[in-house]
Amino acid sequence: METNAIRKFTLIMGIVCLALAGCAAQPSNEGNENRVGTEQAAAPAGSIPESTETETAQTTPASTENVDSETLSAAQEPTAEAAQSYQPPQPVDSDIELDLAALDMQSTSEDIQARIAQSQSLWHTVWLDGMITWYAPDGQQTPPQVYRGQIWFDQNGMKFRSLTGMPGEDPSSAKISDGQNIYEVDPQSGSGNSTTMPTFAQEGINLAGIVGSPLSELLFSGSLGQRGGNYVPTAVEKIAGRPALVVDWYSDETQLPVDRFWVDTQTGVFLRMQHFSKAGGDVLSSDIQLTQIFYNLELAQDLFRLPPSDLPVFTEDWSSVFTVPHKTAASVQSPAGLQPGELYFNWTPLTEGEEIPSPRLMRVPVSCLLDHTCSTAEAVAGAPQSGSGNEYYPLTLTWSPDGSRAAATQIVTLEDKMATRLYLYQPSDGSWTQLGEYDLIDEVSWSPDGQWIAFQINMNGYQICAIRADGSEWQVLVAGEPISGDNINTEILRLAGWEGENLYYLETILPDGTANKIFRTRPGEEGSELVREYPRSQVSESIAMAAGGRFLSMGYDDHFRYLNLVDLNGANLEQLIQFKKSYNFFTGSADGSWIAFTLTPGIEKMDFSSDVFLVHPDGTGLRQVASFEQPLESLLFSPDNQYLLISSREELGQLFLVSIEDGSRSLLQIPGLALNDQINQISWRTSAE
Repeated sequence: METNAIRKFTLIMGIVCLALAGCAAQPSNEGNENRVGTEQAAAPAGSIPESTETETAQTTPASTENVDSETLSAAQEPTAEAAQSYQPPQPVDSDIELDLAALDMQSTSEDIQARIAQSQSLWHTVWLDGMITWYAPDGQQTPPQVYRGQIWFDQNGMKFRSLTGMPGEDPSSAKISDGQNIYEVDPQSGSGNSTTMPTFAQEGINLAGIVGSPLSELLFSGSLGQRGGNYVPTAVEKIAGRPALVVDWYSDETQLPVDRFWVDTQTGVFLRMQHFSKAGGDVLSSDIQLTQIFYNLELAQDLFRLPPSDLPVFTEDWSSVFTVPHKTAASVQSPAGLQPGELYFNWTPLTEGEEIPSPRLMRVPVSCLLDHTCSTAEAVAGAPQSGSGNEYYPLTLTWSPDGSRAAATQIVTLEDKMATRLYLYQPSDGSWTQLGEYDLIDEVSWSPDGQWIAFQINMNGYQICAIRADGSEWQVLVAGEPISGDNINTEILRLAGWEGENLYYLETILPDGTANKIFRTRPGEEGSELVREYPRSQVSESIAMAAGGRFLSMGYDDHFRYLNLVDLNGANLEQLIQFKKSYNFFTGSADGSWIAFTLTPGIEKMDFSSDVFLVHPDGTGLRQVASFEQPLESLLFSPDNQYLLISSREELGQLFLVSIEDGSRSLLQIPGLALNDQINQISWRTSAE
């Protein structure tokens, strides 16, 4: 996608273009519009030339017409052009107290060079915002490439936070260091990787190359002050709220300026820098300018936390640049009146030893994840433990419709087999009641009135069972054929869910079955009723209940996979989406307004990236809301159906909250958990009265 290309380009350019005099030229204005006269500087780096608007057709299905995977991807590609409406903020004057004479028009080349060389020692912390413009070689007919950047830097420990992206948009790349490690993070998904900070950087050497942003070359300008040549003052101007001496730099071999610097008259930091193409002249190849800079602020140490506590974003509040910027409140907080409830999950801490610790059942209020008010997650008291040595098993919770109780399952190892214990957990009094011990339980489903718990077991053949929530009236509703070595086919039963008093399930014969059957049954009655039989192109082994008396299923044939919506009476089947990629899973919102599903290129391509899509049950509104470079573990709709909670298999200890309205994302890292700690079996408990 375009954002990934921008991110990779920016990271590469931040490293390669540190010595700007040696940078390869970037795309420019039409013709020679990047030419500046000898008496007039170029236009501000933040300005973006006008361009002809181009209409871009995007495909959004309004019905059940076929949509393949390439169309899905194409519909989500963002434009590559910088936001034309973006304007840099008005500069705010900043100050710094230094016992040094300011540079002026009478300063000699040696004076200027000495101030530049000592600039890094004249400040302790800094925050800056700026614009980066790359131009093409002479005569190229392409507009400039314009980027925005921000840097927070604390020389006490050499900690930094560096963001780069398109003007008017969220960052496309980010690097954060706590002084010991450097974490490169994708601000769109929160995924990242960590490397050790080199010793020379920890000692304050070559920091521009470590930060990896062209803006860092302005901040750490000392290396440029150490080269030869002649520094000639030409004017005094104000840049980013600071007085600047405009200096042309000539190499010993040229008669024309190669670089033009706007040097902070006190600190020697470059506030703006232009590089001219070839061996000097009047044609620009780059223009980098600060729009804001503040020295010696008390920066919050959470700015340099690894991993970051939220998806990195630009700060737009110029009076609070010393704090950690977060997504706008509207994009991460729940609507007024909503009780967001709690998240429950199993936590396995990372250990150095060979023995795997027992998973602990934890909970955390969703509200404190949204506003970052809690310091740590809470262990659930009295939760059953299972296993020993390296064979501990987590608890899986399925909440009743009102959120007052949970049916909890946990695998146990017996003398001759494995089994599953079924518990009833009541948060109101913290009680855990064992309802029974059965063969391996695959799925659990509550009846709408909260009176019955249905579950599917599998040991030597599948069974659909039900038990009252008080532990009474356990019964086998459906018993499948036992697995036999003489029969290569296996009868598989899968719960589809409840509708009123009826419980629906799917029967599949693998590997040679040609059709799948939907049945319904109910507790207290004998037998099952066949609803309908479907070919695998319409209903496969994956099935889930949707709102409004329908269920979701994936179908497939030799060419495509299909996301289908089927009436419970079997009368109607709607094909929502047709695609070529593999899928991970799908789910529907409780109010029936949205269906969420994931697509992945598939294991055969060794590509484990995952794209998350939303679509209305009538096939309209198809759009991609998230993209991850790793497989996902689960999708959960929030109780108000306005957010998706996404958990990743690889980015352990991290959750992502995606707004269904605008696609904005917030990184919800569980407080008190290390990055590599494992969390799984996440459930969202609706607030109960």
